[in-house]
Amino acid sequence: MDDGVYVCVLHWTPRPAAGADPVAIPVGIGYAASDTLHGEANIRRVAETLPHARTISLPTNKAIQGADLMPRLDEFLLGLPD
Repeated sequence: MDDGVYVCVLHWTPRPAAGADPVAIPVGIGYAASDTLHGEANIRRVAETLPHARTISLPTNKAIQGADLMPRLDEFLLGLPD
């Protein structure tokens, strides 16, 4: 059984609606460098539109969907301001 937490957002645009506040919380966006379907450039473009986003890259989909991601998430969380 996998106890990881994954979020998939389909048909999402990073541009807020007129008058809406942008995302104000820190966001870590994980991706696999080998993933040609979504593409690193697309992931980085989304991250650049969010004020407090950081990308987390791992070499393969297996790594990003498994235990290899946990230390990288810990690094991200520990780097957040108090």
